[in-house]
Amino acid sequence: FSDADNIIASEGTIVDNGGGSFTISGIDINNDLAITANNSVTTCSDDFTITVPNCGCPGLNAPVSDGDVSICAGDIIPALSATVGVGETIDWYDAATGGTLLLADSPSFTPTLAGTYFAETREINSGCISTERTEVTLTINPVPSLTDSPTDCSADLLTYTVNVTFTDADNITASDGSIVDNGGGSFTISGIDINNDLTITANNSVTTCFDDFTITAPNCDCPDLDAPVSDGDLVICEGEIIPALAVSVGAGETVDWYDAATGGTLLLADSPSFTPTLAGTYFAETRLLINNCVSDSRTAISLTIN
Repeated sequence: FSDADNIIASEGTIVDNGGGSFTISGIDINNDLAITANNSVTTCSDDFTITVPNCGCPGLNAPVSDGDVSICAGDIIPALSATVGVGETIDWYDAATGGTLLLADSPSFTPTLAGTYFAETREINSGCISTERTEVTLTINPVPSLTDSPTDCSADLLTYTVNVTFTDADNITASDGSIVDNGGGSFTISGIDINNDLTITANNSVTTCFDDFTITAPNCDCPDLDAPVSDGDLVICEGEIIPALAVSVGAGETVDWYDAATGGTLLLADSPSFTPTLAGTYFAETRLLINNCVSDSRTAISLTIN
């Protein structure tokens, strides 16, 4: 003031700075201020009104997201994060407006579930907040799952085939065999060595999620085969022409002839009949043509020469 050496005010605390300067602090933000300025020498005075200033919160920028996060099921969930200015902090909510406060005063937040979370700027000194919140999303993608894996032995029993069906997989790699993509998550893997289990890695090219699976090799042992059915023992007289001994087997089967019930010497292979040179008992064994599996027992057929 000019021409004033003391003042009174309707509220607040007055500090006389000298030379007509005064500081009045602690004034209620809701009230205008009335001041009476006095001159103690002349006794002149006057009244003044100071209109309350606009002390509303400044416009604060919403946090800047450090990016949405996408992981695969089973991965460790990482923190979502955002950036604010100096003197500012972040409060995390479960809704764009209102909602539940999930974490206060942190630039990062680690959720427990997939979803979209909302970061709000707060000025530390004033408590003022941004008018908008920033969305940050955590996506948890499923890993591939094996839903079906029937196996089938090859006819020669040396290899096997497996038909696998996956959810959430569009390509696979395998430790053995040849892969055919049937579409829709279905794949056929053939030519797998019967001595090896199969390891498959199923991948999703969109989510980059993958998982490993083991297919146990099937039992491709020889099936049980019936021994040949004898056409009957033969009896002839000395000097007669020796006839053939004969047996019957099923389709796709043949007969090998031996001189013993087990082991012994192979006398004739791949024939339903055998003509011996001497009287005796001979043994017929069934053999599958496609894989050389043989019957567990042999059929005895005798030639008697009287």
